[in-house]
Amino acid sequence: MVTSSIATLARLRQSGASAFSPATMDDGWTVITSAPTMNAPLEQSTLRDLIRDHLGEAEVEVTGEGNRFDVMVASAAFRGLSRVRQQQLVYEAIGDLIRDGTVHAVTIRTVAADDP
Repeated sequence: MVTSSIATLARLRQSGASAFSPATMDDGWTVITSAPTMNAPLEQSTLRDLIRDHLGEAEVEVTGEGNRFDVMVASAAFRGLSRVRQQQLVYEAIGDLIRDGTVHAVTIRTVAADDP
């Protein structure tokens, strides 16, 4: 995991992406960072709940701790949308936490879920 994170950061630097804006990598992950703050660590369940509230029926998996998280979301709401638009919908749900620095770094992976 550490090697893959280092490789991802190296690719971000090479791409010229800003440290404070989303950057989509070739492997489909979007990495978003913000200036860290001294807020209390955020619970995974808080991110999960915000995303579910925003998207409705969605399968959300959150890993990480403190202010750095990996998020995978599967939702029928993503059908027919580009990967970028899918990730924008997730960002809309948690954007306030990123902007205020509560969440310093988050990687987002999305997939369109099939009908039940």
